[in-house]
Amino acid sequence: MGSNDINYQDQNPAGPANGFSGNMNPESIKQKKKFPVLPVSIGVGVVALIAIIAVVLLKSGLFMTDQQKVFLAVSNTLSEDPVLAPFSSITKVTESDAATVDLSMKMDPLSMTVTSAADTGKGQFSLDGTVEYYGTNVAFKGLLDDTSLRLALPDINNKVLEYDYTRDNNGFLKEQLEASYGPGALDHFNKMLSSYVSILKKSQALHKNFEKKMGKALEGVKTKKTGSKDCQIGGKDQSCDEYTMTLTENNIRDIVEAYFDAENETCGQEMKDIKEALEALGADSSSMDMDQMKDQILSQINMKDTDIHFYIKDNKLAALDTEYEGSKGKMEFRGGDRRTSDILLTVGEGDSAASISKTDELSGKEDKGSISVDGEPVLDYTYNTDSGKFTISHQEEDYFGDVQSTEISGILKGSPDGLQFAIDSMDESFDMDLKLKEGARIEALTGDVFDLGNASQEDVSNVFEEISEAFGQY
Repeated sequence: MGSNDINYQDQNPAGPANGFSGNMNPESIKQKKKFPVLPVSIGVGVVALIAIIAVVLLKSGLFMTDQQKVFLAVSNTLSEDPVLAPFSSITKVTESDAATVDLSMKMDPLSMTVTSAADTGKGQFSLDGTVEYYGTNVAFKGLLDDTSLRLALPDINNKVLEYDYTRDNNGFLKEQLEASYGPGALDHFNKMLSSYVSILKKSQALHKNFEKKMGKALEGVKTKKTGSKDCQIGGKDQSCDEYTMTLTENNIRDIVEAYFDAENETCGQEMKDIKEALEALGADSSSMDMDQMKDQILSQINMKDTDIHFYIKDNKLAALDTEYEGSKGKMEFRGGDRRTSDILLTVGEGDSAASISKTDELSGKEDKGSISVDGEPVLDYTYNTDSGKFTISHQEEDYFGDVQSTEISGILKGSPDGLQFAIDSMDESFDMDLKLKEGARIEALTGDVFDLGNASQEDVSNVFEEISEAFGQY
């Protein structure tokens, strides 16, 4: 090796392992630039600050239209009421692809429990329950999906009556239908079942389409800020912004048409098919004639332009009033921390005026309130915001001057997945428990499958005779 040669390997013992090869000059390698952490951090912070400011301004109503400010005030006011708050849980259920309704009811001598579940994604609907009459129970299970309709009566036998409407059925059922309603009657029956399932699958699309059209219809309702007015809030007169919403006959028509148009666009063909099937089978089809229903409703709409005045303070309602054909109405939300803690509704003026008032006081989880009509107490109520338990009591004097008391209790409770509403009457003559919840658990029916579509007259007669005899024993 000559005197001018330089051994880079010696100067860099790590050699290629450090990223240098024997013929690379370290002086020509530039130092790696550092990532600009500080400027990026500042940028992220600015974006986050802008986002926070935007949210605050949106909640303040600065970027909203006058109509949106009114709707926000209504929502903010009603959501504060302890009794109304649980109903917000319904929104999540209606937006879900699956929902379940559990209902139990007792009205001597009859009591029943029913569970109805729908899975719109899978196109399944089930109805299970038990009916008790004079101490005797009869259970039933039903299921409709995109292939068949099934029914089981487990207390009577181990059979599952199945009708598959997607395949050829040439049994006694077809003979009977065609004998009564003519050729093709079974085809109409099949089309009706498949159309119901199709509507079930489209229910979420219908919901979204209706929301879109309803929003468009509401945009046509003119709303503008028209000044200010003093309103009583928390026992003090406070200046409130006045917004006037003008409701016209065309607005009401647009709202009605929004519903029917959404239904017609989403599942209009299915509704027509069901209507035709019902008519072919001799059944009432009026409930499926959407055009007729829309025309009937629209024909009843005959109104003058009406101004509704909303008075808003801190994005909450303080009052609203309106007048129609000389009759005035006003609702005041006079509570302090919660506007709904003191509500007064007045209809009419002077000596002919009638009023309903509601006052309540929330202490911890316990809400106590009363309702009066023209200043006279009508009922008292208590509501626990944690457990959902409530009581409603009413006292009045009878003809002889004796005080008669009536009281009912129950549960009104919202949860992340649904709502529960139950009533227990004081004399136990009527009890009811209703639960609406998100999600659906639909199980297959088990038992000996009886092919109802291809069964002979003898087989059908034997099955229904067995069922009739069982019910006769009850």
